[in-house]
Amino acid sequence: LKALREERRLSLREAAGRAGIAPSFLSKLEAGKASPTIQSLVKVLEALDVDVVTFFGDLSGGGELPVVFPRAGMRALEGKDRTFWYAFPAHRDARLTLTYEEYEPRSKVREEEQHATDLCGYVIGGELSLEIPGRGSWKAKAGDAFYLRAHQPHVASNEGPKKLKLVVVQMR
Repeated sequence: LKALREERRLSLREAAGRAGIAPSFLSKLEAGKASPTIQSLVKVLEALDVDVVTFFGDLSGGGELPVVFPRAGMRALEGKDRTFWYAFPAHRDARLTLTYEEYEPRSKVREEEQHATDLCGYVIGGELSLEIPGRGSWKAKAGDAFYLRAHQPHVASNEGPKKLKLVVVQMR
């Protein structure tokens, strides 16, 4: 993270401000003395103009973009109460990020987030609680879809008794 920040000629304060986190927390992340939540990592990477797939992968592409992506090859990002599987590799020709996400019942993590591009999703199971500060709160049940505009602050959580399972698509 520090190398990415310095490559972009951002001070610790500037990068932390863009990510909406405390400079002291970013310093600890860079030094390996703190572990971020999934949302915190996404915030920092987006502040550095890097998506998660690129951060954990190799954009060399290695030839033509595959047609099928076996689950065994998907990268998992695990956080407290939730896991995201990134379906597509970091390939120069992949223009979308597709994640399969699971939130444990009554997940404790409630963190405001926003994304650099529009995203949409489909709830496979459970119930997604979605809050947009200043606009309201919604519940999306199995079979429902949702759409969030770029830079729209929101909080996504699972307040229900069942595991929440959803698929999310975002432009890269």
